[in-house]
Amino acid sequence: MEIEPKIIDAKELSIEALSNKSGLSKSYISKLENGKRKPSMEAIEKISETLGIPVVVLLMLAAEKGEISTLSPDLVSELQKSVLDVLGS
Repeated sequence: MEIEPKIIDAKELSIEALSNKSGLSKSYISKLENGKRKPSMEAIEKISETLGIPVVVLLMLAAEKGEISTLSPDLVSELQKSVLDVLGS
């Protein structure tokens, strides 16, 4: 699971602002974005709360392709775009 930069960008937050609001370090968030760390459930909840995104939506947006392999790539891409559009409005 990677927390993609586009998720954070959709809420118009910098890594520094997300760090300050969530209590997670900038380094940790950067590693999540780059797939170098796997987030704990506590971290997922903090990010979710800070971004104002339900945990289930955040998990879907951050899912790796193998985790949702039963869905077509086109459907996954469309779902992600739709959710980001809703969150951005």
